[in-house]
Amino acid sequence: MKEMAVCIKNKRIYLFTALTVALFLVFAHQASAAESFFVDSIFDKFERKKVGAVLVYEGNKAKYYVEKPYWDTQNNFLRNQHLVWAYHK
Repeated sequence: MKEMAVCIKNKRIYLFTALTVALFLVFAHQASAAESFFVDSIFDKFERKKVGAVLVYEGNKAKYYVEKPYWDTQNNFLRNQHLVWAYHK
């Protein structure tokens, strides 16, 4: 009986570990998904024709991208503020 309890406990640990790793990989992919967007240089302060952006949140109806150089300058607190804003839209 004791062996069976240990076996069940081990299965739960393996399952928890597998789910944690899977979730980490999904969120790591989501956080690092970068795209390039073509923009009209008339509307860009630096007259760029192409802008790199990072996917920061993917909702049911929209994906929220933030310009990569701007995103890279933000600390964790400010990044979380952006995510809270995107989540509530």
